[in-house]
Amino acid sequence: MLWIRQSAAMGLDPFEIATLTVGAIGVVVFLIIKRPALLSSGQGRLPKRFELVELGGVKVPKDVREPLAYLSASLGRMGFIAVAEPLRAPAMTGFGRHLLLVPFIHPKEEALFIMGIESQVLGSSEMMLHIISPLSEGRSIETTTLTGLADMARPPGVDARFVIDADSIEEIWSRHRLALTEHERSSRATVTATNWRKHAGATYDAWLRAALRANRITLDLRSNSYRIRSLPRRAV
Repeated sequence: MLWIRQSAAMGLDPFEIATLTVGAIGVVVFLIIKRPALLSSGQGRLPKRFELVELGGVKVPKDVREPLAYLSASLGRMGFIAVAEPLRAPAMTGFGRHLLLVPFIHPKEEALFIMGIESQVLGSSEMMLHIISPLSEGRSIETTTLTGLADMARPPGVDARFVIDADSIEEIWSRHRLALTEHERSSRATVTATNWRKHAGATYDAWLRAALRANRITLDLRSNSYRIRSLPRRAV
């Protein structure tokens, strides 16, 4: 692999290179093989509005700190910039459960990259990735590891790609950029450090409406939130 040759050129010994290789493979397995539970577990609730706040004492889970650092460095090499420290979704916080989000933007490609971490006291944490390229007229191109969304009809104007077999974060980004070539660059909406929340919120609202149409969520009037329905069991 190219990056192994580059590591050797930097003077790293074989043991250090092997350690880096194992770490990289661990990130890929953690990211791609594990299926995020969102919209597929029948557990938890979704808020009616997209809201993020500072961590406020909530710590990034230990089991995702290294993968998070590795992915953040990889995104930096690809031209992405972190626009905020890890944030949490207060409406999706329960006993021993937190949803953390880390946003990145690509100024040149006008893309928003959201890294999500769902931490739980019991069981390991789960990570998801969602790339958004907003276009004119309310359209967007999205690439995501949230495969639970694949069972629903896409929101109007959304060209969504679902990743289940990528070998690296670079490959996921490459697939997204390939989808971008199907549209004129002039149709891309601006993505900045000040408007990324607007784009993220619009994406959340669009998929929430899609989930309602697919009968995957139901409104709970008592909590003013949506309860996620369990998927029907498939015959073997």
